[in-house]
Amino acid sequence: MDTQDAFVWTRLDPKQARQKVSQKDKSKRDKRFDLKTAVNTFVHDGDTVAIGGFMDIRQPVVTSHEMMRHGFQDLTLCFQSGGDDG
Repeated sequence: MDTQDAFVWTRLDPKQARQKVSQKDKSKRDKRFDLKTAVNTFVHDGDTVAIGGFMDIRQPVVTSHEMMRHGFQDLTLCFQSGGDDG
């Protein structure tokens, strides 16, 4: 992957990515989020979001519903296979 590809996927160039990782909070504290906070924090208009699971087994349907409630625009959703989420 060349530098331009990395920038497209992460929006960071390699130097920025190294700096971000070196400054990341690595403390042993609870870093879990409730679903609404996680979606609000990590999903943005225009993002590509990969949805896990297989067919109708273990797909995070509530996550998809939360993204719909938020009203994001121009999301690209990627699935391993069809199922209930799409």
